[in-house]
Amino acid sequence: MHLMPKLLPLFLIPMLLFVAPENIVEIDRIIVAQPARDREIVNATGFNFFGSGVAGLPIYVNGEAITNRTDEGFFSIFLPLNRGRNYFTFTQYGQEPVTRVITNNPPQAAVRPPPAGQIRQIDPNAHLYARITTPATWAFPGPTATGGTHWKLHYGQQDRVTATMGNWLRLASGQWVSNANVLTWTGDITYINNLSHGYYIVGEREDAIVWNSPTFPAVWAEFDGRVLIIGLGKQTYTPTIAYNPNYALFESISMGRHNQAPAYFMTLRENANLEGFYFEHEDNQLRLILRKRPTLNYGDFPLYGFTFVIDPGHGGNDPGALGPLGAELAEAHLNLIKSRLLGDLLEGMGARVIFTREDDSGLTLSQRVAISREILPDMFISMHANSTAVTTDATNIHGFTMWYRNPNSRALAQNFFDALYGINPLTNRSRNINQANFYVVRPSWTPSVLFETSFMNNIHDFAWMINPQNQRDLARGIADAILEYYGYSERKQDAPLACHFG
Repeated sequence: MHLMPKLLPLFLIPMLLFVAPENIVEIDRIIVAQPARDREIVNATGFNFFGSGVAGLPIYVNGEAITNRTDEGFFSIFLPLNRGRNYFTFTQYGQEPVTRVITNNPPQAAVRPPPAGQIRQIDPNAHLYARITTPATWAFPGPTATGGTHWKLHYGQQDRVTATMGNWLRLASGQWVSNANVLTWTGDITYINNLSHGYYIVGEREDAIVWNSPTFPAVWAEFDGRVLIIGLGKQTYTPTIAYNPNYALFESISMGRHNQAPAYFMTLRENANLEGFYFEHEDNQLRLILRKRPTLNYGDFPLYGFTFVIDPGHGGNDPGALGPLGAELAEAHLNLIKSRLLGDLLEGMGARVIFTREDDSGLTLSQRVAISREILPDMFISMHANSTAVTTDATNIHGFTMWYRNPNSRALAQNFFDALYGINPLTNRSRNINQANFYVVRPSWTPSVLFETSFMNNIHDFAWMINPQNQRDLARGIADAILEYYGYSERKQDAPLACHFG
C-alpha cells in the first residue's frame, strides 16, 4: 500500500481553510444538522438538536432563544417531546426559517427471539473434519456472533468437528465457526495427532514456538494479561515444548485441558511484554509467533524500523458522526486530517506509516483488519470522534475517551489515556479506559486501540476539534505518548531523543 504524500490531498485543503486563523467559522445561514430531516423515534422523552447559524445573531426555536452557542455560531438545545408529531421551527433574523418534525411513536411490543437450536454432539469415531475455505473468518466461543471475539482462523486451517447447531460448527480446539466458511469431510484417524516436538526460539523482536505439523491445525488462543492459553485441535495429547525459562517470555509452560481440548498454559514472566501473537504454517511447521515490545533507537530517528497502521475511521458513503455543520467537516473528514498530522510526525521520526485509507474512499471493517494482518504493524491506531444518541442531552458530555479489546492492548490504551486525558480541557468523562468489542481492535497480533478524540454532537467539543492548533497538539500528544510507551522515560536521562515533543 502506498503511503500518503507529504502534502494534504487537494480535497482536504478547503476543510482546513474552513477554520480561519482566529477560529471564527463563516456561517451565512441556519443549518439544523441534527436532525438533518424529519425524524421518527420511539418512546423518547426529548431530542438533542444542534446546528449552526450566523455568529452574533440570536437563534430561536418556536420563539424561545437558544442560549447554548459558540463564537463560531454553533448552537445546541435539548427539547422535550410529546407523543405523536412535534414541530420545531428555528429562526434567525434575515434567514429562512427551518422546521423539523419529530414523530415520537409509542413503544412497540417486545419481539421474542426464536428458540435456540439444539446442539448436536458429533461422535468422535465419525472423524468429521472441517477446513477453512475463506481468507479469514472470526471464531467465536459459542454458536453466536453476539458479544464478538478476538480470534481469527485463516485459509487452510483444519480441525475435527465435535458439535453442530444451526449454521454453526464447533471445532475440537474449542471454537465455533460459521459453516459458510468451511468445507467438511469425513476422514480417518490419520488426521489426528499431527502435532509433535515443540521447541522455543528466542529472537530480537519476536520469539516463536515451533512444532512439526504436516497440516495447519486450528488452534484457540486466550490471553488475560498474564497467562496465554493455547487450545489444540486434532490432538488427543499436548506435545512437550523444549524451552529455557531464563530466556523465554514465559516463566512456566504447563499442560492440561481447556474447553475440552488439550491445552498449554503459558505464564508470562514478570515485566515481560507480550505485544501480540498469531499462528502461521510453513514447511510442515506450525509456528506461534510471540511479538515483543521493540525499543527506540538513539538519535534523530527513534522510530526507525517501526511500522504503524493508522486507520482514519469511516469514509466513502459513511461520513461517521455529524457535527453542527452537518456534512461539512463530518467525522470521516476530521479523522483523516488528524491521522495525516500524526502520520507526518511519526514519519519524521523514521517510522513507516500505512494508512487504511488515503482519501475519502470507504473501506469495510473487515478490509481494515485485513490490512493490519497483512502489514503486522508494531501498533494499530484507529482515529474516531464520539457521539451520543439523538435522545441524549449532550450539553455536558465532553472530551477524550480511549478504547481497546484485548489484554495485550491494555497497556498501550492506558498509556495513551494517561497522556491525553486532558488534551481537550473540557474533558469530563470517566477516568478509565474502555474495553469493548469494536471490530478493528479485535486482532491479537498487535496492540490495537481506538481514539474517540471528543464528541461531534457537543458544539464546544466540535469547536475544539476543528481548531488547527488543537489538531496539531493532539497529534503531538499522541506521538509523544508513543515515545513514552516504547521507553523514552527510561532512556532520556542517558541519551535524550532529538524528536521528543516537549
